Amino acid sequence: MIVHARYPIGEPRIQRQAAAALDGGFEVDVICLREPGEPPHEIVDGVWVRRLPVRHDRSASAAAMAAEYLRFIVLATLAVARLDRHRRYDVVHVSNPPDLLVLSALLPRLRGARVIFDVHDLTPEMFDWRFAGFPGGGLVYRLLVFQERLACRIADRVMTVHDSCAAVLKGRSVPSGEPVTVVMNTLDERLLPAVTHEVRGEWHRPIRLVYHGSLTHLYGVHLLIEALAKLDSDEPVELSVLGDGDEQPRLEALVADLNLEDRVHFSKGFRPIDEALEKVAAADIGVVPLVSLPISTAIEAVSSTSRCRSQLCAQAPDDRSPFLGRGDCFLHARQR
Repeated sequence: MIVHARYPIGEPRIQRQAAAALDGGFEVDVICLREPGEPPHEIVDGVWVRRLPVRHDRSASAAAMAAEYLRFIVLATLAVARLDRHRRYDVVHVSNPPDLLVLSALLPRLRGARVIFDVHDLTPEMFDWRFAGFPGGGLVYRLLVFQERLACRIADRVMTVHDSCAAVLKGRSVPSGEPVTVVMNTLDERLLPAVTHEVRGEWHRPIRLVYHGSLTHLYGVHLLIEALAKLDSDEPVELSVLGDGDEQPRLEALVADLNLEDRVHFSKGFRPIDEALEKVAAADIGVVPLVSLPISTAIEAVSSTSRCRSQLCAQAPDDRSPFLGRGDCFLHARQR
């Protein structure tokens, strides 16, 4: 499994897929990024984790991000080629972005291995949103669509996170008649924490809000903070923000400008999934905000549904059904 991300922290989808592969009788290697302090090699829950000397800079410019992606593609290709001489992979599972990371699976594919291309994000749309107004953006967008098509044709099977993304891929990049498998970002319920927090018949005081996920403009955490500042209520309210992303410095500055330092708390990076779920379980209300943008239609169902589901399961681990009980609540807030 090849992913331009940390493992296991930061990519719970890959963690779940690796666990499923182990359950299916496969030996699993994960090739991923390496953060300072992380070992280059280790075994995590039966998975061989092989980290490459590349660190992701979420605040990078378009050019710097392209250079980072290219470096990871080259190093991953070399690592896979070296490992495949001894491991003889049967399946190579490649997750985007970048789409061209699928090139790292070419040598095993030529030897007979099957290649799965897992589309986490629609890269052309994500670029168009993040770098709006970028000089030559139209040309870059068309180049990214070409890369997406190339990746879909190299792979033996394309999978993605939601029907809306599958529809875009079928209409744009996947060869006619070829299927796209949808595997949603659902929660692995084996990771749910035991109920160690106090079970209450009423909300805490102050009321505890929680957000968990990436800190990007699209996911609207700034809207949540601004709403908290405008809240007219006799009940005190505090917010825990669990996650990481390029928006964090701006969000922290916003909290300071609004004098909310005593009410808004950041986790300072992604946390292990069990720790994050324990914090969600101890909250009163989980909030999933989303900014309304032209690309958000294809993303909204992917993001909001999976995060709402994980919050519900974490808050009510003895009731896996998607219904709310007393004191178990989420808000899906979308900007209009």
